[in-house]
Amino acid sequence: MKEYFNKPFALYLFLIPLIVLESYAQNLEEVSQEIGLIYEDRTQVGGGVAFFDYDNDGFDDLYITGGVARDRLYHNNGNGSFEEVGLEAGLIKTQNHVTFGVATGDLNNDGLRDIIVTTSGTSPNLLFQNKGDGTFVEIGKITGLTEIAKSFSASLGDVNQDGFLDIYIANHLRYPNYLYDDDFNVIGFNHECYENFFYINDGTGKFVNQAIDFGVNNNGCSFVSLFTDYDGDNDLDLYVVNDFGEWIKPNAFYINNGPDEPCTDVADLSGTEAKIYGMGVASGDYDEDGDLDLYLTNMGRNLLLNNQGNGMYSDVTELAGVENTYAKDNLPATGWGTGFFDFDNDTYLDLFVANGGFYIPDNHPMQNSLRDSDKLYRNRRDGTFEDISVLEHVADSSRGNGFAYSDFDNDGDLDFIVTVLNTDPDSEDHILFYKNNASDQGGNWLNVKLEGVRNNLDGFGSKVRAYVDGRTFIREVSGGGASFLSQHSSKIHFGLGEYNRIDSLEIIWLGGKRQVFYDISTNQNLTIAEEQIITSISPEDKPASYLNGYGGNDRTLFIEYNLPGTSFAEVELYDLSGKVIFKSFERLEKGSGRKTIRPRTIHSGLHLLKISTYNEVKVFKTLIR
Repeated sequence: MKEYFNKPFALYLFLIPLIVLESYAQNLEEVSQEIGLIYEDRTQVGGGVAFFDYDNDGFDDLYITGGVARDRLYHNNGNGSFEEVGLEAGLIKTQNHVTFGVATGDLNNDGLRDIIVTTSGTSPNLLFQNKGDGTFVEIGKITGLTEIAKSFSASLGDVNQDGFLDIYIANHLRYPNYLYDDDFNVIGFNHECYENFFYINDGTGKFVNQAIDFGVNNNGCSFVSLFTDYDGDNDLDLYVVNDFGEWIKPNAFYINNGPDEPCTDVADLSGTEAKIYGMGVASGDYDEDGDLDLYLTNMGRNLLLNNQGNGMYSDVTELAGVENTYAKDNLPATGWGTGFFDFDNDTYLDLFVANGGFYIPDNHPMQNSLRDSDKLYRNRRDGTFEDISVLEHVADSSRGNGFAYSDFDNDGDLDFIVTVLNTDPDSEDHILFYKNNASDQGGNWLNVKLEGVRNNLDGFGSKVRAYVDGRTFIREVSGGGASFLSQHSSKIHFGLGEYNRIDSLEIIWLGGKRQVFYDISTNQNLTIAEEQIITSISPEDKPASYLNGYGGNDRTLFIEYNLPGTSFAEVELYDLSGKVIFKSFERLEKGSGRKTIRPRTIHSGLHLLKISTYNEVKVFKTLIR
């Protein structure tokens, strides 16, 4: 244990408030009305939110489920504001469903993010296919999503590593059953729960529910799930978080034994069983020891499970100071959406919890507070956290539920959103959107977007490690579903404090293939494609040469450039198997320009475009129509 903890306890309590008050600078500002966000949900469950770039313009857009109201799609205008485009985008069908959770991913490998929306149990879940023109079409039933349950969250991951994303659906209560004492007071639960669904993507646009085949048809009244690499073998394992864990089924941790083998539940052996009212889960290396830890939200005491690096987890919640057990009225707090993220760009992962009680009759065993405020815990850099919710003005007590984060304005710090069910029936439910100003206060940063080629195109399941001055920061690209009903941005964010360069950046793709890039400049938004040779050209290193290539209509390729002098470029087009299907040498004149190339006999679809000049090589994922 570090020397810090050996100081007298009374001194510890006295000193910390002084340090915080003297040195703390507020970063967050609630701006939902200013940027045009509204929200309505009367299901008393709370809305799911997802950050994703549906139109590939480089800015994260925002999807919000509406419960009994229509879902909303907010287009990011790129100037710090959003515009609601749900009707034009074709989401009117959600008005006829009760929608809960949302997850997004490129399910058919066409370079566009599709949307999964979970429903209440009166209809199958919804799959909205992205048409690439700003609109979506619902195709759930015709692709095989035909089962009906009370579905809460969806998680996306390529479990069999065939390059196509599979879908896990967490299902909840089917029929309620209660346990009573001799005076007919409720003392426990014996609910009947729906089995969870696991849809395998066959690569032809069809999904087959193979939950039984894989042994993951959990029926423990699940709320959320998380695809993650538990055992470090570069495939996706599955953590399932269950409600009523003390009474029905605790959480499960399923190990992936291969594409054709049933999974093995190791929750009991690993210390992750957690017999709680599980609501959400966060994954992150908060203690910087090279492995991913878990934080679980609950009604009452939350759990911080520290990964010991040997397949075992240890409960360190009290030591870390993140129990979140009681609200100010001494009734249990209820945590929902959650996430580890470095909100202040100081290199250490912080933690957020959206809190919100629900109405329960008196003398019921699930009595909880309706006024438990949201929590923002700042990482103290020694394995413990401090509650800075009040200092950051995020201690809202209006029943927060869904939660997700994103650098929506690409300025280098993570902003976040909370959906709120107001405790006053005469008031409207609303959104809390916190704009972050941490990058204005000098902390360096790096954003990384992965683009798979042989892997799934979103890079879900891949890991990114940044090596800086002897330290290692690790992130895993998640396919959503872990934060209650919600999905964080899949762009990887590193807060880097005073570091202005990264010694090396390592990408570990799902399946184990690695790419390493050296001497990376900070304060940039980086896109890395699988098998890419160069990620970017730093302006301070090579200011004269910039290239851009993409596919157009009628089998046309374009190269846009800005060169200090006339140069020749080698242009190569590859199919996804790595075969060269076109090659040419092109003369690029000095200055800015655009070169048009019209290869013959090339089929439409996704390709790799490689462009080489005398001092630069770039590879682009290119969709030819």
